[in-house]
Amino acid sequence: MLLKEILQGVQGIKGRGSLDIEIKTITQNENEKVDGYLYVATNGDIQTCLQAIRNGANSILIDDDRKSLINELYKFDLQRITIFVLENISRDLPKILYNFYKVSLKGLKLIGIYGSNGKTEAALMLKNIFDRQKIKNGFISNRFVMISQNILSQTDIMLNPINFYKVLNFMKQNGCQNIILEIPYEVAGSEMFNYITFDYLAINNIIEDDQGSALYNSNIALNLVKRSINIFCNGDDFNVLKICGSIDNPNLVTYSADNYSNNIAKDITVTNRYLDYKLKMDGKNERIKVKSLGRENVYNSLVAILIARRLEIPTETIKQALELSCTLGRREYVLNETQVPIMIDFEDDQDNQARLLKDLKRYSPGKIIIITNKKDSMPLEEIKKSCGLIIFIGDKAEENKSESVYTKESVEDAITFALEKIKRSDIILYTNIIKNYFKERSEVINLFNQKIERKKDTLSKLFNNKK
Repeated sequence: MLLKEILQGVQGIKGRGSLDIEIKTITQNENEKVDGYLYVATNGDIQTCLQAIRNGANSILIDDDRKSLINELYKFDLQRITIFVLENISRDLPKILYNFYKVSLKGLKLIGIYGSNGKTEAALMLKNIFDRQKIKNGFISNRFVMISQNILSQTDIMLNPINFYKVLNFMKQNGCQNIILEIPYEVAGSEMFNYITFDYLAINNIIEDDQGSALYNSNIALNLVKRSINIFCNGDDFNVLKICGSIDNPNLVTYSADNYSNNIAKDITVTNRYLDYKLKMDGKNERIKVKSLGRENVYNSLVAILIARRLEIPTETIKQALELSCTLGRREYVLNETQVPIMIDFEDDQDNQARLLKDLKRYSPGKIIIITNKKDSMPLEEIKKSCGLIIFIGDKAEENKSESVYTKESVEDAITFALEKIKRSDIILYTNIIKNYFKERSEVINLFNQKIERKKDTLSKLFNNKK
């Protein structure tokens, strides 16, 4: 694509050089070796610009507040290089990227999940349905990026528009039909989303936090809704309903568990192992069972169901995927032959950890056996309010100071101890505050399965399962 086509609609361009040059890619990486690319020097200096030119850059974009860099570049013989300045790169770069990628991304279906809570769970439930139907899909969140079952990255690419568009393009080139975006409010209001049209957008909830951000989040949601084709709104959330009431879109659908809507979940049952409810699908009341914890996951699963149905995925496939759903380290149940109730959860902060413990306590008939890192966990007194047995992982094992608090040297020792102490109505929770958690998740699941196999007979009898 020609540089002048990429800059179409961008105001306040200053610089020198031809705009009739072919651009192969756009990057901030001066070490990328491509013949004919646009180097965006947001953090660059004279040396990185010269390195980019040596590696194939034929044009350099500089932010206005760093325009002195142009004078330094002009000292070199760079007649064949187009060098230009924009008044505001953060404002204009998303437009440039949209112009560059809009043809190659044509036909890609973008699915956005937005809300204060539950974005990850709803998005992963939908992903499980796609995987079950063998629909190749992309998944982008602020914690990881995946194509179907393959992890591409454990970084937040949505903070960087260049990386975001590159990943979208990579997914399209690798055969992804649908891309699921978990949209954090921190980036949802950025310029980048002014150029993105969602084929399907779910607004799940908008909760006012301590900073009173409900209005801010509602305004962001309204901007997203205006750029979306099919919209799914939670009819039990007042802030979401206000947005829905202001939009005239024939493709807007509501869902709920309490109030009237287009899709109502009825006869809801919630336990510490699963939830289920009735939902009318194709004129028939279907019983939906979801391997997940907490009533809020009724709404998250409704999001996944309604988007999947709009994409004409069979009802049975949807039901099977939800019953076996794997939420990848977020309130995830560890499947095991003896049916010992085990959950693993990797949270961003202690507030989310506290919400999880509150839900587990509410739905658990027995005690919660928690395994957690001593360094990063919630205060002990807070954990004691919910948990009957606390196993810290510390630098060294310590004798229990009370009958409910222990410290074990390793994860393996902690898991072994928890399986020795569990009773029929109890549940084991392994939780840790960590962002890039996939390696630890895999190791913990493997340890649980190994230890369960060694106690298979005892645990099978305890939970009334066949050997």
